[in-house]
Amino acid sequence: TAAVADELAALKKQRDALVPSIEPRAMERYLQIRQHRLPPLARLTGDQCSGCSMQLPAAAVRDVKSGEKWVECENCGRILSN
Repeated sequence: TAAVADELAALKKQRDALVPSIEPRAMERYLQIRQHRLPPLARLTGDQCSGCSMQLPAAAVRDVKSGEKWVECENCGRILSN
């Protein structure tokens, strides 16, 4: 419908405005992951990747929860967020 198309266009405009603020290497890696995994991001659920349900090592869980490091799932390669 027209309302959905308008909303999608507005979201794309917001996305395009944010892209310049993202570190180029991080954006490049995100796009690489996106070519192979959809969605390219997954949430940390307990100590598991919500993308593939693999249990993550304690160090990876700690890094995701701290938010200081970019952490990718060792199994599916998705970027993990808390």
